[in-house]
Order: sequence, then structure tokens, then C-alpha cells
Amino acid sequence: MNRVDLFNNLVVMAAVDGKINDEEAAYLAQRAVNWGITEAEANKAIANAMANQRDFSVPPTKEGCLEVLREIIKMMAIDGQLAPVEKELCASAAVAMNITQTELKNVIASMT
Repeated sequence: MNRVDLFNNLVVMAAVDGKINDEEAAYLAQRAVNWGITEAEANKAIANAMANQRDFSVPPTKEGCLEVLREIIKMMAIDGQLAPVEKELCASAAVAMNITQTELKNVIASMT
């Protein structure tokens, strides 16, 4: 999965509750710099997500899916609040990416 699509997925997770708070914005900015996301690409992703034009990309490989899962879990936790809508998106993303419950639990366990 390319970094722009991965960044878009993070923005979707950040915006799913209708806002992007300071902690989420800082995390997105850090990821944008680290992944070489241009300002125009970042602004487009944020504008689309805030306008409810949220496209979640599913990577073609299991490794890519697990990377996306780790990143969206980090985004969910960044502000210390797990909104129900974030949990629902994470669960839906896991299903869409054919991530089993065991794999999901293993990813979460590896992050704590």
C-alpha cells in the first residue's frame, strides 16, 4: 500500500467522530512528514474526511493489512479516548481486511 493511501486511512480514523483534535492533528502531521506526504495531499485527505467522503483503502497483502491495522489502532488511542464510532470503524476495517479476531488480539497485544 502506498503511503498516501495509508495516510488517507489514518485521516478517516481521525475524522470518523466528526473532528480532528490537536493530538490527532499532531500525529497526522508527524506521519505526513515521515511518509513524504505533501501539504496538498494532506489537505485533500482531511477535506474529504471532514466532508464525509471517506474512502478506506484495503491493502492487497496480509502484511499491508496488519500495518494499516496497527496504524489505525495508534490513531484511535492517540487522544486517550476510544469513541464507539472509532471502535466500529476499526472492527469494520478488520473485517474488510480479513483480519481474524486472533490476529486483531495479537496486534493489540504487541502494541501494549
